[in-house]
Amino acid sequence: MIRLNSEEQGLLADLEVLLMEAEPSAESLPTVLGALREALKADRALAYGVDVGPERSHASYSHFSGFPLPSATVHAVLDSSISAPDPWGWFDPARPEQAQRNKALHFRSLAETEARHMPLPDLPAVEVGRR
Repeated sequence: MIRLNSEEQGLLADLEVLLMEAEPSAESLPTVLGALREALKADRALAYGVDVGPERSHASYSHFSGFPLPSATVHAVLDSSISAPDPWGWFDPARPEQAQRNKALHFRSLAETEARHMPLPDLPAVEVGRR
């Protein structure tokens, strides 16, 4: 578990209170996003929604913090990147792309791995510990 100093614990507690008191709507997102950006000590933060249509997908809303550009410009860039043939930042949970899918990992048993990397000779226990 990660150990946090008192300042980080205070930031997390403040963020938790803000999230508990915030209305679950897009209107409270700018306040939460700004607090999250400060807590993460990030240069910029962006939150957006995607409307999926039969012809094209587009950004339905966007809130950001720390971008030097006007909001219309940031939203236009985001919208054009989502509606591109290879959309950036897009994830469809019903039909994820092949590269986004979970892949099964196969691990060897610990005994097999240890036997291959470090075969132990028939030495007294003191010598094995020293090695």
